[in-house]
Amino acid sequence: MIDVSTIYFVSSLALGVAAVAFAAMASRLPAVHRRYGLVTVVATGSMALAYLAMAGDVLAVETTGRDQSLARFLGYTVAFGGICYLIGVVSGCGRRRTLLLFGFTAVNLWVSLASWLLEGILETVATAVIFGGLLGVVYLLFGPIQRAAAARHGDRALLYGKLKYLLVLGWAILVTLSVASEQNLALLDTFAGQLVASYADVIIFLGFGGFVLRNATAFDAVTAESSPSSDDHAAVTRRPTQ
Repeated sequence: MIDVSTIYFVSSLALGVAAVAFAAMASRLPAVHRRYGLVTVVATGSMALAYLAMAGDVLAVETTGRDQSLARFLGYTVAFGGICYLIGVVSGCGRRRTLLLFGFTAVNLWVSLASWLLEGILETVATAVIFGGLLGVVYLLFGPIQRAAAARHGDRALLYGKLKYLLVLGWAILVTLSVASEQNLALLDTFAGQLVASYADVIIFLGFGGFVLRNATAFDAVTAESSPSSDDHAAVTRRPTQ
């Protein structure tokens, strides 16, 4: 049987190649859009490094008799932070809602790890918090952030829809795997759980980079809104006539 470390190494290689490809694509974007493209490079690259660390048993902690690497959760924090950031940019929902979305995401991540370290009632509470965090993410994406995005048009609204469903699908898969893992309900053994989780990660972050870089025109309106000339024009139009 294939060793789990081999799964990690192959996942790291796939994500690393994707990060290099995304970097090349981002470098060809207009300068005003390039920083948004580079977010996909950072997200995918952080997961590539996380899987490489996992293959080498770096930052491993024992959870219910099994080792789990903190590197995966550090990689997730950076990578999903990038997705949350671009969702906030594209939707125009504001900093507070963007930070709230990231907050729910971070809680889901680290409480998932905690649920593997806890036992009894505390483990049950942690599992409930995980599902509560997922509901918080869904509420924000289909509630306040969706309403902010509804005012956007064209490529911007289209990209928001793609990122929204990508984040929901990604979290639904990861939360399900967390609950079904050997550390919780034990519906999946270590090999099956890590194989499915690694495959899901590769698909999620390849999709993230592809969506953003193939829809870079969605950031035209974002750039126009934040440009000094547009602010000056808005100030002139608001200035009362003498």
